Amino acid sequence: MGVKAIILFSGGLDSILAARILQQNNIEVEALHIASPFIHYAAISDNQKKNVIQICRDLGIKINVLAKRLDFLDILRNPQHGFGKNMNPCIDCRIYMLKIAKRFLEDHNGHFLATGEVVGQRPMSQRMDVLQSIDGKAGCTGIVLRPLSAGLLPETIPEKNGWVDKNHLLSIRGRSRKEQMALAKNWGITDYPSPAGGCLLTDPGFAKRLRHLMNIKENFSFLDVHLLKVGRHLILGEKTKLVVSRNEDENGIINHLKKAGNLLLEPDDFPGPVSIIVGPYDADIIQKAAGITLRYGKPNPKISLVNILYLNGQTEKISISEPMDKGAINQLLIKA
Repeated sequence: MGVKAIILFSGGLDSILAARILQQNNIEVEALHIASPFIHYAAISDNQKKNVIQICRDLGIKINVLAKRLDFLDILRNPQHGFGKNMNPCIDCRIYMLKIAKRFLEDHNGHFLATGEVVGQRPMSQRMDVLQSIDGKAGCTGIVLRPLSAGLLPETIPEKNGWVDKNHLLSIRGRSRKEQMALAKNWGITDYPSPAGGCLLTDPGFAKRLRHLMNIKENFSFLDVHLLKVGRHLILGEKTKLVVSRNEDENGIINHLKKAGNLLLEPDDFPGPVSIIVGPYDADIIQKAAGITLRYGKPNPKISLVNILYLNGQTEKISISEPMDKGAINQLLIKA
């Protein structure tokens, strides 16, 4: 029976190269992709629209996809190791994913874990000392091989046991991708995703929206998270916001995510956006929301009608004669 590695696989160049190094060592490689609602999947599939599944097929390795569970939102509410520059709890996130990977390793008779991490590539979670600390807190000391930087790190169990040839392991350090790109060229790997990161938690605009959501809705869900990705977000009250779609596609998305809100507004007799109220509301807030919806639509010359859909299924129509002033709207926007 051969040696089997489970690789935490993002779909980026680093994880592709790490998998290839393991294959060069005649190790059976199985990929584990942990899907996240906070990832721009376009960032890992923009090159010929490839995704992680297709990339693994090209590598000839099996891929398994698991999703982050609701308990990950508890990390966001109170990360033990704090946030990065924005709302990214990178250290806690890596510990969380390694714990999932370790359970998967045990359930699938694997011998060790691998990742495409590079020492010094990310300032918060990929410093040499932090990588070792993360392994320890995840209960993974000695079983995580990082082929791209293994020459800089303490010897792991797969190295000690001779499962991998140390001559195939690298000592890459830092944020530059030149060495990885040169290696890919040497190996004939030309079709890989761009190196841009895809985590929305590092995006300043998304972070502002998330902070506001956490202030108005303590027990937010993944539906709320998905709603953060679309539309214009406006503050309507101390614990209330409005999300207004920007195009026809977002109309459909907001309709699909309407359970994240309390009230849905749709134009009745004019083309325009779908809007959703999240949080408590009264007649004044509904009027404001309708006026904003009207501003971003193409209202009738005199009076326009807006359909109101309540969470309990009730509906009504309200008439709006004047859209909200652009300057007033600008004051309410949660700006990126």
